[in-house]
Amino acid sequence: DWEVWIHVTARLERQRGPLAIPEFILNLMRKVLAGDSDAIGLLGTPLAEVLAGEGRPPTAIQTRFWEYELSSGGGSGSL
Repeated sequence: DWEVWIHVTARLERQRGPLAIPEFILNLMRKVLAGDSDAIGLLGTPLAEVLAGEGRPPTAIQTRFWEYELSSGGGSGSL
């Protein structure tokens, strides 16, 4: 989680508009879809739940994306 956060927030400082999915996330998704047990282990989901029925790898991955707005600071809640 922290690596995703760092990559995305660092890119927000330089880029405007939609962001591409970081390459390391794409690589992780490819490995999960190929049934790589080490990659699946990184997800925190039991291997048996990911490799449904006869140990076959998943055919799709559901993802969720959130858009964050960073404050400029100086408000009543800032340090």
